[in-house]
Amino acid sequence: MSLKYLEDWLLCMNGSLSIDGVNNAAKVPKWNEKGPIKLATYDQRFIGSVAPMINRGVGLTDRQVVLAVKVVTKYQRQWQQLGLDPSYLLTDDIPFRLTLREIDRTTSAMIEGNQIVLKFPYQSELINHLHAVQSRRCGQWEFHKENKSWLIDLTEGNVHLLSQLEVFRSMQWDIDPLLAKLMSDAHDGTVSGEHHPRLSLIDGRLTLRNVSPYAQASLTDLGWNEDADVLLWSLIAKNHGIELDPSLLSAFADRSLLQTFMMQTIISPRDSNKQNSMGRPLLREVMSHLPDICFYFYYRKHNLDIMMDAVNDLPNEKIFVIHEPSAAMSPDNNVDKRKTIVVFDSNVTTRYTNNDFLGVLYIIPDDGKIDA
Repeated sequence: MSLKYLEDWLLCMNGSLSIDGVNNAAKVPKWNEKGPIKLATYDQRFIGSVAPMINRGVGLTDRQVVLAVKVVTKYQRQWQQLGLDPSYLLTDDIPFRLTLREIDRTTSAMIEGNQIVLKFPYQSELINHLHAVQSRRCGQWEFHKENKSWLIDLTEGNVHLLSQLEVFRSMQWDIDPLLAKLMSDAHDGTVSGEHHPRLSLIDGRLTLRNVSPYAQASLTDLGWNEDADVLLWSLIAKNHGIELDPSLLSAFADRSLLQTFMMQTIISPRDSNKQNSMGRPLLREVMSHLPDICFYFYYRKHNLDIMMDAVNDLPNEKIFVIHEPSAAMSPDNNVDKRKTIVVFDSNVTTRYTNNDFLGVLYIIPDDGKIDA
């Protein structure tokens, strides 16, 4: 038989070897020309990829062998028409021209010294994700061609990044027990919010957790005190990106309006889940609760009179009326925005919600009619 080895059959199907074993490597036909076997399109791709590799003296892998035998023998009828029979390739004793290649299919994630070493067979989705998060790495995060592995510095940030990769967690890894524990803690902490900056109320005292030194310095500058007012420091904490723990609400068991302001800071009677009547009662309660905070009012026509009448009996000393919304931002006011609440009757409030004010109240008197 002219075609003896598995590689011979593949080269023949590619057109680089004739059915009598003559090398036609210099006359490899294109797929739009007639070859010895009429191949399906999906088989053309496989044959077209392994034949050049065989011609270079590179052996098949174990998985390529399985696919090659399947592809060659599926065209049994066409081979028989040419006087050939490849059925012997279906036995366990397959003859090979070249030594089979051994592929390292290790899928491991190990800690070696101060590094995480990832080894895995080609997996495009995981590789794309590993490249995508490189910009957020904390230390080394590189692929080394020499040993075909990813070397990642063992840092808290890098462990956190790995723990967030769903494709990584979905794979079956031979993983270092310590790394598995670190990743589990990082993932669970992110899901539960355990490691998020948070303000809580414990035994009647305010408690900060996981707050960065920079945020802590800013809070100290504002007069941080564990026994300080809960509403005030809830608002300050929100402006520092600190989460509010539900335990804080226990300080306002009978003050639902204060709870609303603490959690939202932008109050509008137009919202479907609020009553129009909550505007002025909320304002009075907030102002009476925060007597040392500066309040700016921007109202038009007699809405201003209505709002002033609602608060004129309160002891607050820092109550100002402004005629333009931008006046609240004027440096001439010499007012610390971090200790200022702005009260509007206009939708221009949305421009000021991200300008470090302690809070913004959007309250429309008289059943929501701006120019009543």
